[in-house]
Amino acid sequence: MMFPRIADAVAHFGKHIPDNLAAFVEVRYAGLCIGTVSTARMKTEAELIASELVGLSFAVRQAEEEMKFAQVSSTVDRPVSEHTALG
Repeated sequence: MMFPRIADAVAHFGKHIPDNLAAFVEVRYAGLCIGTVSTARMKTEAELIASELVGLSFAVRQAEEEMKFAQVSSTVDRPVSEHTALG
């Protein structure tokens, strides 16, 4: 099922999870989770939950980019002899 917004998906599933089935679930976005969330909160705070998920996704991607940049920078900053097998 596709939703136009993350908040719409959170609210939909919050409303459609039977109370006797689960009180808490892990809401995931792009393989990330902000932890367990009550189904009641999913119904009433879908926008906030979606914002937390997008914020987490942004922070993870930013950290990954910084790590890639740091690896490239450390390679570029080495003297030429460290880059070559002949040294």
